[in-house]
Amino acid sequence: MRYTKKGITYRKYFTRVKEAIDNDFHLEATWIIYSLLEDRLKSLTIEKLGLVLIRDNVESTIIALKDEIKINPTLSGELSLELLNEIDKWRKDRNDVIHFLTQERINEDELSSISLRGEAILRDIASVNMRIKKRLKGKAA
Repeated sequence: MRYTKKGITYRKYFTRVKEAIDNDFHLEATWIIYSLLEDRLKSLTIEKLGLVLIRDNVESTIIALKDEIKINPTLSGELSLELLNEIDKWRKDRNDVIHFLTQERINEDELSSISLRGEAILRDIASVNMRIKKRLKGKAA
């Protein structure tokens, strides 16, 4: 079987992100994207690179990856600081959505933009994760 249980779950929720965006359920999409993004970042940071996190959250994961890029030239060729900065900016925008939603300081166009950016970022980090996974498997063989 090509996909693991986790891979099947990941594909299922990636499909739900697309469906949520297609149906203008951008708030739902941002929640799912955040969860998947957190999972992919932790997988990359802890499972693949063996890094220790200061705290168990996306912000700490981003910090750990930025620090590792500075000392690991192989990683810097696979994961850019620009992508990590983009993830961090998206994370902050997503947090603003949660805090400002009831105050009506986020309109539907902004929410749509955040969910679409998040979907693209999620695809990017998933690709990075797969490239590093394949590289590490090649080293183990």
